[in-house]
Amino acid sequence: METTFPCPKCRSILRTQYLSPGELAQCKACGDLVPVPETSIAPDPDSNAPGSSESGSAGGPPGAVPPPLPQFLAGDGAKWTTSHEFRIGPLISQTLRESFLQFHRYAPLAAIAVLPSILGLILGIAGNEGLATFFIDGLGQWLSNVFNALSSAAIISATYRRLQGKPVSLGSAFADGMSHWLSYFFLLILVGLVVFFASLILLLPGIYAILTLAVAGPALVLEDYGVTESMQRSSELVSGYRWKLLGFYTALWFLGVLFFIIFAVLVFSEEATFSLMETFFVILFTVVAQILANVSATVVYKELRAAHGDFDQTELISVFE
Repeated sequence: METTFPCPKCRSILRTQYLSPGELAQCKACGDLVPVPETSIAPDPDSNAPGSSESGSAGGPPGAVPPPLPQFLAGDGAKWTTSHEFRIGPLISQTLRESFLQFHRYAPLAAIAVLPSILGLILGIAGNEGLATFFIDGLGQWLSNVFNALSSAAIISATYRRLQGKPVSLGSAFADGMSHWLSYFFLLILVGLVVFFASLILLLPGIYAILTLAVAGPALVLEDYGVTESMQRSSELVSGYRWKLLGFYTALWFLGVLFFIIFAVLVFSEEATFSLMETFFVILFTVVAQILANVSATVVYKELRAAHGDFDQTELISVFE
């Protein structure tokens, strides 16, 4: 539901659909951070015109008091702004830094997506090659699609908490993944169908669909949207930033291809003919790819929210970066 309220500083009218009461919205006119009230506040017809820089009490119905700024933002008339530039370089740097420096945190969650292959590897080492093949190439391929949804939701939850500076535990991340895995599974199916049918038309519509739905997963997990609502939320967040997103994912794709080439040369050389060893390294590569995919989506989601001025109070640290 849309909440409408005046900016206490310049009296411009702010509107938001996605911020909760108590979170901070950015005034597009003066740049101030304004707490979202519990309910909409109508502007006072006798107040100064919207956009005026004159001081005075904020507009509202008779007797209404505008919500005060948090104490650490109030005082001395300080003006805090939330201008946040969405840039490719910092996105790549933050994604790679978070993915590899925190690999030990995300690897157990990413391993959930390849549990059938891991089980097949263990069976192969134990000498049961028939069951190993069944879990790696048979049923395991179908189960991996289900486990992938659980793994992705858990990594997104853990990444966002880390980006907010909050403590992260495997238990809490796994619990978040469990609570969203079914809806995330259906989201993966629907997004895959949209991208597939868009790609049937031409390559460009397929790329456009991928970029439009790039942060549907984080929107579903972190804002508790339904499947179609999270896709709509993703479309709104990426609006105006698709070209930069294309540059970001193109650069990330080239880095991934380079890593895969090095990986393939080292693992699938003539000397490396032991199939179980190859399976192990394929699992490792899949784990790395799973981490990169979900960490990058979460970083992009957070930065897009910041670029749109959608801050919550735990994200204000990015204002000073």
